[in-house]
Amino acid sequence: MAGQPSACRSATLGIAGGGVERSAGVVAGVGWTMAERREMGLSGAYIGHDQLFKQLLETFFFDFLHDFVPDLAEEIDPASINFVPTEAFTDIPDGELRTADLAARVHTRAGEPELILVHTEVELKRGSDFGDRMWEYNVLFQLREKLPVLSIAVQLRSGTAGLSLEVYRRALFGVTYRYLEFWQVGLRDMDAAAYAQAKSLLAAALSALMRPGPEGRGMLKFKLAQRIAAGGLDDARAYLLLNTVETYLELDEAEEAEFRALLTTEGGATVQLQEMTWGDRKLQEGREAGLQAGREAGLQAGREAGLQAGREAGLQAGLAEGEQRAKRAMVRRAAQAHFGAVPQQLEQRIADADGATLELLLDRVVLAPNLDQLLADL
Repeated sequence: MAGQPSACRSATLGIAGGGVERSAGVVAGVGWTMAERREMGLSGAYIGHDQLFKQLLETFFFDFLHDFVPDLAEEIDPASINFVPTEAFTDIPDGELRTADLAARVHTRAGEPELILVHTEVELKRGSDFGDRMWEYNVLFQLREKLPVLSIAVQLRSGTAGLSLEVYRRALFGVTYRYLEFWQVGLRDMDAAAYAQAKSLLAAALSALMRPGPEGRGMLKFKLAQRIAAGGLDDARAYLLLNTVETYLELDEAEEAEFRALLTTEGGATVQLQEMTWGDRKLQEGREAGLQAGREAGLQAGREAGLQAGREAGLQAGLAEGEQRAKRAMVRRAAQAHFGAVPQQLEQRIADADGATLELLLDRVVLAPNLDQLLADL
């Protein structure tokens, strides 16, 4: 199986009162990659790496186990994978909340136990409390799920043993105790050549984080993008893998020029059309969400403003109409009081008159000496 260590050695790393013993292949003496140096300088390349990797591992979880922990993959039923909440409390009811990256219940193919939980953590930088946290998550999940828990750490930094089985230890009164064994996948310290041509497209995509080999990073990115674009996946999964390559396989100016030339000369139009960084996609999604929210807010504000304007206009119109009706009624009552009835000619004038004319009519009705004089003055 590609990626399995061919030779082993041991070393102990001191961490927060404990240590991690590793069993793995010999580690090449490599330093920080260009991408990692930019990340340490607060580059935007790793914005959202937690979200990207969690989505990637959820989507291709069995492939991930098959590619990097094959002995475990052979023992579980891939159809049984069931992701569970990753939150756990250190104590009930007042303990602190701990949130792991990924946890899944899986059924074994045969024998005992029938059900286990696989816990996976993605780490960009390894802090001094890393072993403590891996042990704590493992114990908390055991207590919550009442199941055996196997833990896996995916390291996105260099300086690891590549693919290794780590042993977390703590010393007490001169005695060192083994607390936890967990698999570690140190992608930066693995060789891309062993995975770039693997049957698994996930393994190919993750080789973007590995040492590129003599062909260089530009050629590696081109080959990976071609493989994924032609891999027969649905758009969502193909995009997720292409995004991983684009986000983590960063090129310098010369490498970028080589990559663009390959796209142009070797039929990479399809790859180029699908190429988009994780940040670009999120920015686009943010723009679209913002536009939609803006439209909805604008429509709602417009409706409310329209309703308010309509209420005010309706109120004003209603008041004016009420005032007109009151004036017409006053003129009719005055005519009936003086002349016993409202002549047809006067009724027509009352119906057609505006507010000012109605006030004038009222004065004439009150002051007219007789009906003939009133009609003559109309």
